[in-house]
Amino acid sequence: ALTRPYHELKTVISYYKNEHLLKTLLVTSNGAMEGKTTTVVKLGIAFAQAGNKVLLIDADVFKPKLHKYFDVNQEPGVSNFFLGKMDIHQNIINTSTPGLEILPAGLILPNPSEMIDSKEFKNLLQALTAEYDMIIIDSPPVSAAIEVMMLGNFVDGIAFVIRAHGKSWQTTKRVIDKIKSLKGNIIGTVVTMSTEPKESYYYSYGKGK
Repeated sequence: ALTRPYHELKTVISYYKNEHLLKTLLVTSNGAMEGKTTTVVKLGIAFAQAGNKVLLIDADVFKPKLHKYFDVNQEPGVSNFFLGKMDIHQNIINTSTPGLEILPAGLILPNPSEMIDSKEFKNLLQALTAEYDMIIIDSPPVSAAIEVMMLGNFVDGIAFVIRAHGKSWQTTKRVIDKIKSLKGNIIGTVVTMSTEPKESYYYSYGKGK
């Protein structure tokens, strides 16, 4: 069952979608254990339950976790399409939530940035955008800066996940400002693992494209 903050997060993003183009959303964080993948999953469920056709893509090319949440295999996935030029629809998996599908990460590649920065990956994302109401991408944390920057250029918006009482807001703001300086469209931040319900909301940060 979804907790109230994720429904509210979905609602706020929906308001943003009414005024801006937002069919592809990248979710990233400062580092590991911030609640990034959980946010991707819960947000995907919330949008699907509202009647949208949603695809979750695991683009965390170092430590993919999306498949674990749905108890499916990591392969085949994104990288298998990249390596074998196979039909991507063979790698997309239905979930128990109507309207929600996932695309696992696939094989971990020795040089993942080569895949992410490829024309094939960009074309793949563009093709899938035409088939879904919303695509949410689980990206590496910003410690993998080059991959996040590459992915940020392919999406309509970026949501930044921050664990409550984790790294200081000043540190987080510097990271967000860095992403924005490289043309990444930060549309907001998500505070996770807070003991205060009022802190578990989605706070608007960016102004959109």
